[in-house]
Formats: sequence, C-alpha cells, structure tokens
Amino acid sequence: MTKIQFTLYKNLYDLKNNGPSFYHQFDVETLPEVDGFFNYNKSIFELMDEEAKDTFENFYGLELGRYYIYSSKDYTEKNSPISYIYFAVFDGN
Repeated sequence: MTKIQFTLYKNLYDLKNNGPSFYHQFDVETLPEVDGFFNYNKSIFELMDEEAKDTFENFYGLELGRYYIYSSKDYTEKNSPISYIYFAVFDGN
C-alpha cells in the first residue's frame, strides 16, 4: 500500500489560481495516472471522518464523481509519510 494525498479543486480556475482546495490522504494499491481520471467514489469518501465529509460537501462544495488528475508531485525521496500528491479537478461526470 502507498499513502497518497489528493488535493481536490471544484474547477480548473481554482486549480490554476491557487483557489480553495480540499486535501484527503489515504492508502492505495495502484497509483492513479497523471493526465487520467480518478473516480472519487463513496468507498473513498467513507474513509473520512464526519467533519471532513461535511467540509468536503458543504464548505468546498465538492462532489463524488470523476476527477481529472492535472498533475502530481513525487515525495518518495523526502522524509514524508505521503509518497505522492495528486492535484485534481472535478470533471462533472
């Protein structure tokens, strides 16, 4: 298992202009591909505590569904518990 972090944005404008974003860390067996899509589904959502779920939905206005992975950063060489950070924007599908 590899610990990753998703930094989720509601739209591309926010992503490109350092707008509001939501961070979620969890373990995966297979890494998502950059320039690909990731289905942010209910099983991943259920990994969050209630406060994080509320923040995801009500503060940031994010939704479950398909996210486009815009870019990533490799943290495997750094002294970090997270191996990769993925920056993703909601696709609307």
